[in-house]
Amino acid sequence: MGMSPIQQEAQKLGGNNREQKG
Repeated sequence: MGMSPIQQEAQKLGGNNREQKG
């Protein structure tokens, strides 16, 4: 779990989008 803050934010947004779409 050594990702940059930008990558972490991107993953967070992606997960949120996926959850909302599902």
